[in-house]
Amino acid sequence: NDAAQIKRLSTDHAVENLGLYTRPDGKSDNHFEQMRERVTTWTAQIKSGTIPTRSVWMSYTHQLWAGLRYGLGACSASMTN
Repeated sequence: NDAAQIKRLSTDHAVENLGLYTRPDGKSDNHFEQMRERVTTWTAQIKSGTIPTRSVWMSYTHQLWAGLRYGLGACSASMTN
């Protein structure tokens, strides 16, 4: 028997799928919180390090913004959120 049991979640429980935190009720609060934490962590790491400006820009472009751009584009939040 190859049947898999489907987990029942409450509508306000977020689950990570393909890097997005999604909820059955469609709200994106958890996803935005994860994005804020990512920006805060990246900023703290950049401020505490002594890397050249060019490397900071490369890190922003290819690490931070690349991940945030995907998360914003795939998110179902309204423009006001």
